[in-house]
Formats: sequence, structure tokens, C-alpha cells
Amino acid sequence: MSAPMLQVKNLRVGWRRDDQVLYAVDDVSFDINVGETLGLVGESGCGKSTTGLALMRLTPRANDTQLEGQVLFEGRNVLSMRDQELRSLRGRDISMVLQDPMTSLNPVFNIGDQIAEGIRQHSASNGTDMRGRVIDALRRVRIPDAESRARAYPHQLSGGMKQRVVGAVAIASQPKLLIADEPTTSLDVTIQAQYLNLLKELQRESNMAMLFVTHDFGVVARMCNRVCVMYAGQIVETALVRDLFKRAAHWYTAALIGGIPKLGRNSERLASIQGSPPRPEEMPTGCRFAPRCPNVQARCREQSPPVVKIDHAHEVRCWFPRTA
Repeated sequence: MSAPMLQVKNLRVGWRRDDQVLYAVDDVSFDINVGETLGLVGESGCGKSTTGLALMRLTPRANDTQLEGQVLFEGRNVLSMRDQELRSLRGRDISMVLQDPMTSLNPVFNIGDQIAEGIRQHSASNGTDMRGRVIDALRRVRIPDAESRARAYPHQLSGGMKQRVVGAVAIASQPKLLIADEPTTSLDVTIQAQYLNLLKELQRESNMAMLFVTHDFGVVARMCNRVCVMYAGQIVETALVRDLFKRAAHWYTAALIGGIPKLGRNSERLASIQGSPPRPEEMPTGCRFAPRCPNVQARCREQSPPVVKIDHAHEVRCWFPRTA
């Protein structure tokens, strides 16, 4: 079997405060194969978006920022790349769809110019050829009347259209890996389904790999091959999607799945998780989920759990995994 396209090994992202480093992402490891979609799921504040940004070295650049570990894309460590290498990587090899098109698009430039900017970074296209590539990118994301839409400004488009334009910007240079950071958050249910289908079509056309960041298990079931569940900056469970829904091993995963509404259970009260994920400066000793876990035991509060294998594709970070 060939090596994964992307290998993330012991990634840590933190910021120095006084005499300590506070880690928003702590010891995260996973890999993504060619053509695969990996889901990264968890509550808000668990480090999902920070992980996605770190894969492209887009976390804020400051003296107090700490980036540790390895992000190997086709064998090259992104975290040790020079600025010129990063500029070549971003957009061409790895691209990103951000969750809010209102802040992703520049209101003073038309749509065509914003798509062309990314293409121009990675090719010598100009004039007629450049316009043709812009129109082609808009057509690939199923925007009608692409020629006139290319001259439009963001405020002239609906929310669904803007989200498609952000997708066009991301795929214009045909990246090998697309990081989709909650791209359907601002869309209504009907438009969300269309957008997800569109991403799947684009993936089939180019055999593109995807990292799909979301808090929605319905999206995970629809889009992903495997899924990593993230809590308080750590991956607590990794499994094939079908295995995760059938037999979640971590108590946090089970609680998240238990909160999904199901047909035929209208009379039952949805499960909920008391409390919220800890802030980086408030991490508990031992298991980070222990203060909210229904199966917490003394060992959980004292020692950080290791990652253990359930089977060849299923791993969990828990002292006492669920067995059903």
C-alpha cells in the first residue's frame, strides 16, 4: 500500500503566556489517503479549525506562537518549509474552504478577480486564458451564467452563491487536498445538501482528498470515509464512519451521537452533555473529558489515558472504553 498523502504526527499548536505555553491542539496525529475524505468532528472550541489552519501554516505568525510535531505532505514537512515553498504549496497542492464566505471574500474586488488571483500565483496564465480558467472554475461549482457572475461583487450574490464562489477559489488550481472548514454552516438545509453533493462530484472528478471539519454527524455520515473525534485539543477516537456509528468506544463520541434526533423517537428527550470543553489554561489532570464523563473513575482523574487500538482501523484515547 502506498504512503498516505498527508501524515500528521504529534502536532501541537500553542501560544506562550507568561512562563507557560497553552496548547489549543495537543499531540494530534492522523493521516489522509489519496481520494479519501476524513472527518474531524467535535464541539466548538475543541481545536478543529486551528488544526486545519496549522496544516497550511496559517495560524497567526507571532513570537509567542508554538508549532511542534510534523505535517508531512507527500513526504515534505510543511512546518519546516520556507515562505517560498509555502506559497507554492498553498492553493496548488493544499487549499481551504473557510466557513464564512462573508469574511472570506473581499467586498471591493469582483468575483473573477478574486478567483484569478489564486490562479495567477501558480501559473503563467493571462488575458483570454486566465478568463477562461476563471469561467471554468465557476462552472465547475455549478454557478449559472458564469460569464456575468465573474463581473459581480460579493454583495450581489446570495449566501449559497458566495459559498460556491469560495469553493471555486479553492479548487481553481486543482489542489490534491481540500480542507473544508464547516463550509455549510451558513447555508439552509436545501442549499447545504446541494453543496455537499457538489463537493463529492468535484472529488470524484479529480480524486482529490478532503479533510472535512464539522460538528454535524449527519454531514460526517454523508461525506466521510473515516472520522476523528476531537475533544479539548486531542483526538479521542478514530474509526471508519460505519464502525463509529455502530460501536462508539469513547464516552464523548457516544454522547455526541446520542444527541442526534432520530425518526420515531419524538417522545424521547435528546441526550445532552453537561458543561463545556475546558479552555487551554484550565485543562484538568488526567483525562480531559473526565469532568463530564458518565463513566468517570478515579484513574481517569489522575492519569492521562493512552491511545489504544480497538481493531486495525479503530483507536480510542480512554482508560475504560465502551464495549457496546
